[in-house]
Amino acid sequence: ESAMCFTKNGNWEYCNVATCRRPKPWCTKPNNEECGCEVLKQSDYRGNLSVTEDNETCVSWGAGWVEDYPDAGLAEFDSPGNAVANNYCRNYDFEDIAWCWTEDGYGFCDVPMCDSRACMPECGNPNLSNNGCPSFRQAEECCPGDDASCKCTLYKEACGISLKNSSSDFCDDSVIAAACYEGSYDPNHVCSVYEE
Repeated sequence: ESAMCFTKNGNWEYCNVATCRRPKPWCTKPNNEECGCEVLKQSDYRGNLSVTEDNETCVSWGAGWVEDYPDAGLAEFDSPGNAVANNYCRNYDFEDIAWCWTEDGYGFCDVPMCDSRACMPECGNPNLSNNGCPSFRQAEECCPGDDASCKCTLYKEACGISLKNSSSDFCDDSVIAAACYEGSYDPNHVCSVYEE
């Protein structure tokens, strides 16, 4: 049997709902020690690459002259996973991609881009990709505590994007029902999600 809906003419009918699966394995948080997300301009990169695209060696972020540079931004950059004591490529100020200081100034780094399907924009920013994974991950990581309304909105968005792409990757009935209908699993509720 499948989900049923009550129609306008007063009859119950089966819905033509695709079989849902858990999200694809690629919809996991990227390994930011290996790559940086384009949607974040690689500000999430935490690897140890320390040469520029032009093969110049990066200097330490803690080098005296770098600390004296008016826009070094080291105060806001000094956090876990930082590069202050090292010379790793980073992007704390949202340049186009990760970069570092060099003896001659600065240079952009050839940090690999993470799979864009799994990259999530910062919480509160819209998912502009053609994939449901970023919205699904935002529901999991950005909604405070048990804010079901926030999760419901993002799960529906993830499902809607998937359906537009002839997929049901992010249309797990039980996940949506738990967020949108206070945990009650009722095929009629799931039908309404697909109609929305």
